[in-house]
Amino acid sequence: MIEPENKVLPKGRPIDRGRASVPRIRHAHGLDMPDLEGDGLAGNSHSRMVPASSPQRRMYFSSVLRPNDSSDVWRPILTVAGDLSTDRLERALQVLRSRHEALRTTFLERGGEVFQWVHDEDGDATRPALIDLVEAEGDSRDERRAWADAEARRLVDLPFDIASGPLWRTSVIRISPSLHLLVFTFHHIITDEISGKVFAEELGLAYADPHAPAFAVPAAQYADFCLTENASEVDEAALDHWRGRLAGMQPASMPEDGEDVPGRMIGSRLPIAVPQNAMAEFEEFCRARSVTPFAGLLSVYFILLHRWAGTSDISVGTQTHGRPDPDLFGTIGFFSNTVALRCRVDSALTFDQFLGLVSETVHDALDYQDVPFEVVVGALAPDRAADRNPLFQAAITYGMTDLSDVWALEGLQVTLLPDPTELSGLQFDLSLDVQRLAGEVSIDVEFNRRRFSDAAMRRFAKAYGDLLGALTRQPDVALGGIPLLDQAALTETLALGASGEPEGGRTPSDPTSAWDLFELTAATVPEREAVVADGARLTFAELAGRARTMAAGLGARGVRTGTVLGICLDRRSDLIVAMLATWCAGGAFLLLDPHQPGFRRRLLLQEADIALVIADETFAEVETVSTAALLADAEKTPGDDPAEGGFVRRPAAAPAYVVFTPGSTGQPRGVVIDQASLVALATTRLAPVYARLPEGRQVNVGALSALTSGVFVSQCLGMIAFGHRLLLIDEDERTDPYQLLARGSDPETAIDVLDCASGRLEMLVDDGLLALPHPPKIVVIGGESPSDRLWQRLHDEPGLLAFHSYGLNECTVESARAEIREHPEPVAGRATGTSRIYVVDDQLQLLPPLFVGEICVGGPGVAQGYAGQPAHTSERFVADPFSPVPGQRMYRTGDKGRLRPDGQLELWGRLDDQVKIRGLRIEPAEVESVLLAHPAVAHAAVVAAQAGTRMAELVAYVVPGDAGQDALTPAAVREFLRGRLPSALLPDRVQVLAALPTTADGRVNRGKLSGGDPTGTVSGTVRGVPGSAGPRERQLCQIVAEAIGVPQAGVEDNFFDLGGDSLLAMVVIGRVRAVMGCELRLRAFFDMRSLGELAAQLRAEDSAPRPVLGRRADS
Repeated sequence: MIEPENKVLPKGRPIDRGRASVPRIRHAHGLDMPDLEGDGLAGNSHSRMVPASSPQRRMYFSSVLRPNDSSDVWRPILTVAGDLSTDRLERALQVLRSRHEALRTTFLERGGEVFQWVHDEDGDATRPALIDLVEAEGDSRDERRAWADAEARRLVDLPFDIASGPLWRTSVIRISPSLHLLVFTFHHIITDEISGKVFAEELGLAYADPHAPAFAVPAAQYADFCLTENASEVDEAALDHWRGRLAGMQPASMPEDGEDVPGRMIGSRLPIAVPQNAMAEFEEFCRARSVTPFAGLLSVYFILLHRWAGTSDISVGTQTHGRPDPDLFGTIGFFSNTVALRCRVDSALTFDQFLGLVSETVHDALDYQDVPFEVVVGALAPDRAADRNPLFQAAITYGMTDLSDVWALEGLQVTLLPDPTELSGLQFDLSLDVQRLAGEVSIDVEFNRRRFSDAAMRRFAKAYGDLLGALTRQPDVALGGIPLLDQAALTETLALGASGEPEGGRTPSDPTSAWDLFELTAATVPEREAVVADGARLTFAELAGRARTMAAGLGARGVRTGTVLGICLDRRSDLIVAMLATWCAGGAFLLLDPHQPGFRRRLLLQEADIALVIADETFAEVETVSTAALLADAEKTPGDDPAEGGFVRRPAAAPAYVVFTPGSTGQPRGVVIDQASLVALATTRLAPVYARLPEGRQVNVGALSALTSGVFVSQCLGMIAFGHRLLLIDEDERTDPYQLLARGSDPETAIDVLDCASGRLEMLVDDGLLALPHPPKIVVIGGESPSDRLWQRLHDEPGLLAFHSYGLNECTVESARAEIREHPEPVAGRATGTSRIYVVDDQLQLLPPLFVGEICVGGPGVAQGYAGQPAHTSERFVADPFSPVPGQRMYRTGDKGRLRPDGQLELWGRLDDQVKIRGLRIEPAEVESVLLAHPAVAHAAVVAAQAGTRMAELVAYVVPGDAGQDALTPAAVREFLRGRLPSALLPDRVQVLAALPTTADGRVNRGKLSGGDPTGTVSGTVRGVPGSAGPRERQLCQIVAEAIGVPQAGVEDNFFDLGGDSLLAMVVIGRVRAVMGCELRLRAFFDMRSLGELAAQLRAEDSAPRPVLGRRADS
């Protein structure tokens, strides 16, 4: 509670005239409570039945939603030494009960509204027992004391029945004739902190002389306050203030890692170590700046929440005394009002500057503290949840009164005990609790263990104490410059983010390029099969020979060290020859997908400034480049063998390949990976995985990834560096689960090492991948966070080596890896090879373990940068201040995450709008920029949306311009995009809106869009009606409708406009095969404009062997 000396305002309190009724809340949450309607209160005057106050309604609703929760209680526990008279104590309690109507009150619901029933002084309904006397058990004094402490904790944990009462209890636990525990428990619906002080003071006076206590009659009863409040009008000006102050406010997303248990909050408390002399210095520090200690402690709290949760816009809840009239300070009742204090933490500010801003925020809240919290919430209409506060997740409670000196009973020594560490319930998920006890200030962090782990909160508590001291010592230093780690903790945290393998130490004989790796392998196992593709099989010797021949031709065409050329070939052995030949000649390559739209290929060639392309006769972008070498010509061009001559330099710093990633500006960015990074990927990160295979045995490595991804190159390294057979899966097969599973029936064709996106693997597992006669020996998943279900399946599968890999193209594919069987729950992994993982704040300060921030990656795997984009390179590839090697850079991934104390990395989303769909990074701005090029589109937004258990899909929302009201349809938009974007970037759904939803500050409300809640729909996705079609077309339409989950589909409908996506297309392919005995290619879903055209692509099922599902061959 904010200090009472701040302000007591004479304004009348505005009332919520539109408050929610109990039946509506009860219905929304499936609760059932009796409605005391009718004649039960007949004959009672208004003094007996009074409308509840706003705070009481809030507390009543909390009790309805959590009927067995004991979090809304005040529970002072006292040790009483001396000859305690229970008779005098009971008479004193009766005096207070008669004196304060709140202590004789119960609550009921009538006509959907909440009322308090003030009972007669002689009534029995709310009379406590009046004392429940308990005899402690145990043989020794220590045993009896321990039993008494445990019993006290049990008693304060008992719930209240707010309809029947009583709503306060008194228990006396007798440990010995001269030692007792006095245990009080009050429901907060009848009391608050000031009421506690009134109760304690008056109890002492009444105990001293119950017949003539030395205090005056209360100036007002709580019922008087309620009647006045309910007769008041809403202060619209004050309400407008809160609307403006909290507009668009959402509770900060806290890094939750608590216990996954059902039921109520499980509370716990941890002390924050702040020496009393340091606390005194801090309070003096605040007063010297005309700031209250409350504002000072709140400022430190804001800063810590910013650093811990990785967010800047933060709201913290607190309570005001809620007494608009000074006469009410002697009245017992629940007056406290909740206010939300909102502040944006700017790391560039000094603590002195930020302290002033927070102080202004506090005074601003006090000026308008009389607006009930329920009225504010109703006016803002935020998203609601039964178990969360709608405006804040973190709170601060500030004990304005030291009650340790207030509790006094004549002739006895009374000591107020601290609250127990383990709490049965809490009002808030996370709260900083500041109290004065026996003249000293204590600061505790109270937290819900269902939300936050004990380990995380211990670090949070330590960081608060350290930060308070650091800010006091350095008030003129920018907030972002205040470290949370001392040197010892910094060293420890850096070690957690490293694999432990040292950098450097390379010998002259070590490979410096990918070609060196391949030459070593080819010389060791020349007769082994290296590549199997398109019906052709090449040994390592044959592959090396062809690569050298082509390299000679490339050299004759001017390819030198560092030359980047394009390769546009289908998935066949020629592609691998061209890749190796480029490296042999000293060059680097950009792989182009021949199935992508020509518009896209031309864009990438221009961005990478490529003048030479190795292609076949289908390559149509000749005009884009100065030279287009046909594959046949490249192999026949005479020239010296660069592999034999030794004159070609292949330095470690030379580029190895370029791969394009999404760009936040709408343009893709070409990542340049050098030879050293590629060699490090093979020798330090992939080698430990392949080392788990039986020594000397060759296995099949599946190359399933898209040609345009860095993962494809890493899959090729299984052959290049380790001598395994590369199965280069063609385009149709790699996207067809049936054909992939069919490989598992034969050891010659089975994929032993399978690396693919998590969502795709889950589909394969569901279709029987792990039950094949020859299942994979090693599975690597990544690209997107795996589901708990998939993780558990892989974790429990005997004999399977399953790994999760985390990395980006800018860090040469992999930076962290976890072996799934070692972790019962999903993790991203620990740093691999010579990679280093850092979690930093917005000022690149290293954060402690379990603090959420931006993931940065250092080490040899970091790319050179973005080709031809120096500005973006300097923005994302920054100096590595933590590297032991001078001059190194680290990459700012834009991913949010945290390091665990065991060094495992956890992912917590993105700092920007980038999304991952089916394992691929997609920058919405890139798709939006193409959408806005449509002449009929005025506005566009692209988001990742997920409905139910379906996997995330890419959804485009467009708003037509004045000229496009009639012409803009989902089908037209998809057709426009089809010729300009690769299939991976095509939205799964397109929806036309009258306007995009916006936040209070005018930005597109992507959360509303991704939640599937856009407003103002003009035309949604197409929902066709079957027209004149044959049996085959109607059967296909029925299969599609069932797979997508729509009532019907027609021959004119587009699969994606109906709500389909790539994974659902695979489901349709499987059902078509099973039901109709026909085959469909995945690409046909992208190429065909309607289901009718798709039906025309159905082809008779061939004689390919079906996968054998069920038991393994060896089981």
